[in-house]
Amino acid sequence: DQLPTDQHVKYYQARANGGAGLIITEEHSVHPTDWPYEKLIHGFDKKVIEGYRAITNAVHAHGTPIFAQINHNGSQASGMYSRRAVWGASPIYDPLFREVPHEVTEDEIFEVIDGYANVAKNAIEGGFDGIELQCSHSSIVRCFLSGATNHRSDRWGGDLQNRSRLMLEII
Repeated sequence: DQLPTDQHVKYYQARANGGAGLIITEEHSVHPTDWPYEKLIHGFDKKVIEGYRAITNAVHAHGTPIFAQINHNGSQASGMYSRRAVWGASPIYDPLFREVPHEVTEDEIFEVIDGYANVAKNAIEGGFDGIELQCSHSSIVRCFLSGATNHRSDRWGGDLQNRSRLMLEII
């Protein structure tokens, strides 16, 4: 069901008990098109909030802050679990992931932006102390930032200012 489990609670609690100064979770998906591996938490589902509270309460009991990492894997993903095309800035084949992404429309870009906002809201409501945006490998943000994977000619591509637009809109 792609929700936090008792295994997540125990894992993060053990880190907090071990003296971690800050915990940053694994990624939480921001959109239904982003399901690159089986156990990914679907942060866009409001049902995650209860599980988030269990995690954050367990970690906070040790005085440790915890951030949720949120992400959309973009073209460096797989449609294996979602049964949907992966999304990217441009239809540029990625040899590591073997899928040509669907070039997102502007409406879909705004769905992704809204997804980041909704997951951040769910995470904060679930007790997380902050949010980390995953913008490096396996990230739709990276797909837009890189001239190698972003060949768009609209306001979301071209020069660095336009390629940065998605990241800035998310922030």
